[in-house]
Amino acid sequence: MGRYRNRGKTGECEKDQLRAGLMLDFSLEELAIAARLILSREDERANLDDIVSSPRYTIRQKIQVIASYFRMRNQAAFNELFPKNAARLEIVVTFLALLELIKRRIVFVQQDQLFGNIEIEATGPWDENLTFELEFGE
Repeated sequence: MGRYRNRGKTGECEKDQLRAGLMLDFSLEELAIAARLILSREDERANLDDIVSSPRYTIRQKIQVIASYFRMRNQAAFNELFPKNAARLEIVVTFLALLELIKRRIVFVQQDQLFGNIEIEATGPWDENLTFELEFGE
């Protein structure tokens, strides 16, 4: 399948000839056959889900994290609720948990000026046994 063709100058030593550019002489058809053989191989790599699994966050868990934060203090700045170096998924789930708490009027949110700090206050004492029936699955 293919032949070697030397494009080096005459009179050079063998190493110089290799550096000058040994060219493979393949026909287009031979190259297409080789590509088909490579592409038809079964993928032997492990499934990415088996190697790396992303952490699972639930709205219920994040509500508990926010609740434990507000058990220690009555108010917080919006950005304090998000862990430093948090993954995008964790930020989204934390935000959804906060929206659920706002909807149930468990926390009150206020922003005094455009692009200013967002302050969050608990509307009352946190009930340790508070459970949530969410409108959507987690």
